[in-house]
Amino acid sequence: MRILIHAIKVILLIAAAVFVFGSIVMLLWNWLIPDLFNGPELSFIQALGILVLARILTGGMGHGSRGGKGSCSPGGKKRWQKKWEELPEDKKEKIREKMSPFRDSARGGSSEDKNEAERAADTPFDKE
Repeated sequence: MRILIHAIKVILLIAAAVFVFGSIVMLLWNWLIPDLFNGPELSFIQALGILVLARILTGGMGHGSRGGKGSCSPGGKKRWQKKWEELPEDKKEKIREKMSPFRDSARGGSSEDKNEAERAADTPFDKE
């Protein structure tokens, strides 16, 4: 019985949050967009659609199997550095060759300007 009551409370809370956020988006849109940009007014359903679209474009619909461990998370750079260090040299060289046009344009030069010692010491990561 407790679980049922708890589930109903959670459902009501979610419904209230959807209603409040949808209403805020609709009111703000209808207050600003028609006057500023001669845009259309939104219905409540369209405001909910904008909320869903914004969620998809900015945060996705969950983290899936990544679990929030992307390269931008704390420690992400160290994870990629560790992976790089574990790669065999032949794979590192292939990656360097594929990435050289991007590296060269960012550095303002070409890969032919570097000697072999400099190229061998390069990694795609900055040392901290």
